[in-house]
This record gives sequence, structure tokens and C-alpha cells, in this order.
Amino acid sequence: MVNSIRRMANSTGGERIAPESFAQRLQGTVKNMVSDLASRRTEVAGGAYREVERVAGGAAVVQARNTLDEVARLADEFGDVSTADGQKIKAWTEGFFARLSGDGMMTPTKAIREL
Repeated sequence: MVNSIRRMANSTGGERIAPESFAQRLQGTVKNMVSDLASRRTEVAGGAYREVERVAGGAAVVQARNTLDEVARLADEFGDVSTADGQKIKAWTEGFFARLSGDGMMTPTKAIREL
């Protein structure tokens, strides 16, 4: 990351550029690096979760109780909010709770998809 920023800074070839222009270039460089890191993280995590599910034979192995409790808390918190956004949050949390509940267990891939 630091080397990328140095390369970007040195690419001006010694010419003077406006601070705003440099800041925009720096911001673009950092955004590209973050995007690349996020893509790589997703790729690696996908392989890891597939392997966990293979070993578990598709059995539910992720305890979702804390997640269910937090989602229920949010549904309660926004249950009496009359704004459109409050009602959207309530509807989403209730639907999410319904998808997660049951035995309170999930497969790793379902947990990632749902969260």
C-alpha cells in the first residue's frame, strides 16, 4: 500500500501539481487498493467457507442466537416508529429474524449471505 502511494506520488515526475489534484489522485489510489483487498478477502473467505461446509457435510454449524437477539432488539426498537424508514427497518428485521430463526443454527454460507 505504501509503495503504491509512493509510486503515485513519484509519477508526477517532479512537476508541481495543485494540492487538490494530488489529493484526488491519492484518494483514487487508496480506493483502488481497498477495492482490490476487499475482492481478495471475498475470494479467500468463499473458499474457506466452502471447505467448512464440506467438512460439516452441510450441517448447520453457526450458532445464530446472538444475531437473532440483536435483530429482535432492532425490530422492537423500530416497531413503534411511524416514519417510512422506521417501518422499512422493522419489516426488514422481522423478515431477517424469520429467515434466521427455527433451530437457531445456520450453515456458514447461509450466515454470510444473510448478514
